Amino acid sequence: MNITQRQAVTRGSILIAVVLLATVNIIAEDLFRSSRVDLTDNKLYTLSEGSKQILQDIEEPIVLRFFLSKNMVLDLPAISSYAVRVAELLESYERQSRGKIQLEVIDPEPFSEAEDQAVYYGLQGVSLDNSNTTLYFGLAGTNAVDDQELVAFFQPKRESFLEYDLSQLIYRLAHPQLKTIGLLSSLPLQGKFSPLSPSGSEDWVILEQMNQLFDVHSLDTTVTLIPENIAVLMLVHPKGLSDQTLYAIDQFVMRGGKLLLFMDPYSEAEELALQAPVMDLSPKHSELSKLLKAWGVVLDTSQVVGDKTLAKSVRAEVDRKVVIISYPIWMEFSGQQLDSE
Repeated sequence: MNITQRQAVTRGSILIAVVLLATVNIIAEDLFRSSRVDLTDNKLYTLSEGSKQILQDIEEPIVLRFFLSKNMVLDLPAISSYAVRVAELLESYERQSRGKIQLEVIDPEPFSEAEDQAVYYGLQGVSLDNSNTTLYFGLAGTNAVDDQELVAFFQPKRESFLEYDLSQLIYRLAHPQLKTIGLLSSLPLQGKFSPLSPSGSEDWVILEQMNQLFDVHSLDTTVTLIPENIAVLMLVHPKGLSDQTLYAIDQFVMRGGKLLLFMDPYSEAEELALQAPVMDLSPKHSELSKLLKAWGVVLDTSQVVGDKTLAKSVRAEVDRKVVIISYPIWMEFSGQQLDSE
C-alpha cells in the first residue's frame, strides 16, 4: 500500500468515525431525552417521593409558565445560578408528570407581549436601574378550569423551600376543590383581636401552612353536630367539652370520619398563650377521657419524652443571671428522626 492509498484509508476512517459519532449522539438524544443523572451532593434536581405522588395524582393538564428575563439575569450571578436551578427543577416536574404538565419558558422582554402577559398574571417585576427595565423571575400556573396559582418572584431566601413551594402550587392546581378541615381547639391557634393588644394575635404557623392546602373551618367548643363536609376533624388540646359535643365527635368517628387528636397532660403553650395579668391556677391538661375509654385508647400522663441531643436552646434565669440552656422536652426534629415509610 503506497502513501496515497494510506492517506485515503486514513481519511475514510476519520469520516466513518465522524459519522458513527453523530449517529450515536442522535440515538442517545432520542433514547435518553427524558433521562438525566443528578450528580449534585444534595440531589437538587431529584424530586422527593411526595412530589412524585402529587404528579401521579394529576388528572387534568396543567400549564406552568416560567417567566425569566434572561439577558438581565446574566449580570446577576446570585440570581442567575438560582434561575438555572429553578428551570431544571421545573423540567424535572414536566418529565415525570406523564404529559400532564406543560412547561413554557418565556422571556418577557421590555414592551413585548410577553411582558404584558407577565403583568396580566400578576408577577412581580423588579426595577434594576432608572432605565425602566424590569426583571421578571416568576411562575404562573393554570389548570383546565383556568384556576391560577403563581410565584410572583422567586426569592433567593426561599431556595431551600423551592421544591416544597413548587409542589404546593401544583397540588393546588390539581385539587381546586380543597378538602375541609374542622378545627376545634381550646388554644388560640387562629389569630384573634384582643383589647390588650391593638394589633391582635396572628395565626399559629401550623395554621398558616394548613390554610395553603386546605379549607380550615373553625368549630366552636360547644358544637353539637359535626358538619357533613368535614373531611378531617382536628382536635387540639380539647378541654371542658360538654356531653353533647363529645357525642357529636363520637358520631363523626363512628360514621367513618377521620380524627386528628392532639392532647397534652400539661400544656405550656396554653400557659404562654393566656398571658394573664394574674396567676391562673386552672388545669393545663387536655380532657377527653370518656371518648378515649370508649375507643380503647390510653393516654399515659405519667411519662415525659425528652432528648438531650435534639434539645432546643432556651433562655433561663439561674442565680439571677440569664443563661442559655438545653431544654430536653422541647425537641427539634429533622428528616433523620422521621420515618419516611
